[in-house]
Amino acid sequence: MDQMTPCFVHIDLDAFFAEAERLRNPTLRGRPVIVGGNPDQRGVVHSGTYEARRDGVTTGMSLSRARRLCPRAAFVKGSYPLYAALSRRLFEIVTSATPDVTKVGIDEATVDFDGIRRHWPSPRAFAGALARRVRDELGLAASVGIATSQTLARVACARGKPSGLVEIPPGEERAFLDPLPIQRLPGVGGTTARELGRFNIQTVTDLRALDRPLLIRLFGEARGTEIYECARGRDVDSGSTRPHRPRTISRETAFEHDTAERTLILGTLHYLVERAGMRLRRLGMAAGGLEVRFRHGGGEQLRARECFAQPRIDDRSFFRAARTLFLARYDHRRPLHRIGLTLTRLTEGWEQALLFPRAEEDRARRLSRSVDHVRARFGFRALTQGRSIDLISRLEREETDDGGFRLHNPALTQ
Repeated sequence: MDQMTPCFVHIDLDAFFAEAERLRNPTLRGRPVIVGGNPDQRGVVHSGTYEARRDGVTTGMSLSRARRLCPRAAFVKGSYPLYAALSRRLFEIVTSATPDVTKVGIDEATVDFDGIRRHWPSPRAFAGALARRVRDELGLAASVGIATSQTLARVACARGKPSGLVEIPPGEERAFLDPLPIQRLPGVGGTTARELGRFNIQTVTDLRALDRPLLIRLFGEARGTEIYECARGRDVDSGSTRPHRPRTISRETAFEHDTAERTLILGTLHYLVERAGMRLRRLGMAAGGLEVRFRHGGGEQLRARECFAQPRIDDRSFFRAARTLFLARYDHRRPLHRIGLTLTRLTEGWEQALLFPRAEEDRARRLSRSVDHVRARFGFRALTQGRSIDLISRLEREETDDGGFRLHNPALTQ
């Protein structure tokens, strides 16, 4: 790449959770590893090594099905403190090379190569050296992608997995993208792909034929614009030093046994609200809406949404809305299998719009922040409040640095 062409390098650890378990327990080497828990109990796959993936195991699949597909695999529960420690070390390595880093996830980051271009003969040389250093210091393999935008660098990185290095030369972006399935684009998951499938959109070439107004009508202003730009290999926001800000924050869990016990269900919902709300406030963001979803034992999943009149950050508002949405749709005669919620329409700089906040809302915000402060200092378990109190003696406590209740099968996303 010439000196005037933008250049980004994306690095992503391969099968991070599963390979971290191999690192901790070398006896697992030589056989597939699946992170998620005991396949004799209810749960889903959180991560799997590439040997397991070749047998058809995918993230989110039930553990029982994963065992049928890959009976020789070792199933492990997983350890978030281990993953967090390795993640911190990964970003220490990356930021020691350059401060122009965007953290994309717990195990991946994008580097703006422009600031260090003069120190390296080529982006490829830097990318190779970075991957080798990660392997030597962490004992974990990584894949790397190089391109003229952050979006394309992520796609190139995914294309090179496992342990590959893929570079998209300037001028060849469209030829690289066009034949790819739309699921290869960042953020285009199963739900988005199914919605686009209604229009017979299968490849990036097909997606590029849709105009921006149609995508905005389908997915909203922010999401529709992002999909439109991604299909062209462009970044919606190219500021590489901007901290990663999620579009939504979700918390979800399955119950150990299907249950219709209202006290347990609402206690669990309140705890999920607390976890999502704490993450929201740590990011300095507010939520303009909320979605509750739950699944009955028979497999039917229901969803309900609410948009707030103004952005909110306090757990009391979130739980009040979540409880109302849930009780309006839930059939108490049918046991519940799973419950979760998502904070949506996330915004920054929201407090400037609240020139005259109501006293009650202001007290709720200050209370949530005070609780966060105590938990940040002494751990989540230092305070149990609201309907979460109903979980005491019902759920075990997590033996982690952060603490809290041990959910049966948590799904914690951004």
